[in-house]
Amino acid sequence: KDSKQTLVFAQQAYDLGKVSFGENHIDTAKLLMNLANAQRDSGDKVSASQNYNKVLASYQAHYGDDSIEVLDPMLLAAESTTNDKKAQALFEDAINVAKSLNEPLVLAEVYTAAFKHLYKTTEYNHTIKNYGLKAYDIYSKHLPEDAILRVDATFLAASIQFAEKQYDAAERLFLEVIKQYQALDYSHPSELHAHAVLVELYEKQNNSQQATAHCIAIGKMKPWSDDQD
Repeated sequence: KDSKQTLVFAQQAYDLGKVSFGENHIDTAKLLMNLANAQRDSGDKVSASQNYNKVLASYQAHYGDDSIEVLDPMLLAAESTTNDKKAQALFEDAINVAKSLNEPLVLAEVYTAAFKHLYKTTEYNHTIKNYGLKAYDIYSKHLPEDAILRVDATFLAASIQFAEKQYDAAERLFLEVIKQYQALDYSHPSELHAHAVLVELYEKQNNSQQATAHCIAIGKMKPWSDDQD
């Protein structure tokens, strides 16, 4: 958990790798990604972004443009850049790579990463909104109801539908989230949020009785950590 020492050793490992394997060896590229991760974690986002781009180029040259191996550096490069247009382009490339692999769960993961990053940017649009919904559709087809990836995707889709004022769809999805998290022996933050949004949703529909039921449910929740108020 010592980010400064992690960065020191990551740099040393990369420097040794360049000598041992050569500047353009794939193992050197892997050590450079290790260094970029350490730079990101230590707060040096500029260096991390530059190095993720270098790693991506090396991986594409070694593995091929449409290989599953390029997805990690491609997503990291997208998430680390401060250029929203570049981030969008990289995520679109990652989605195209994932589609070519014919692995639905990989595609759903890429859709989710793209939505979570891009919805906060100036590039957010209808296409990006649908990334979150497409991820949910894939997870709901390929994973059981209680799989955590599917539950998280359901929560994301519910939030999107609520923001879009698609209240019937949002209600159904938030109720599904609550159902799955109630199986835990503690109250999950997403369950709390789902109850809270449903209170707001039912009040918008002048349905105070159902809103009150979710207020009561919130009052009965157990803290999810020892220091939770």
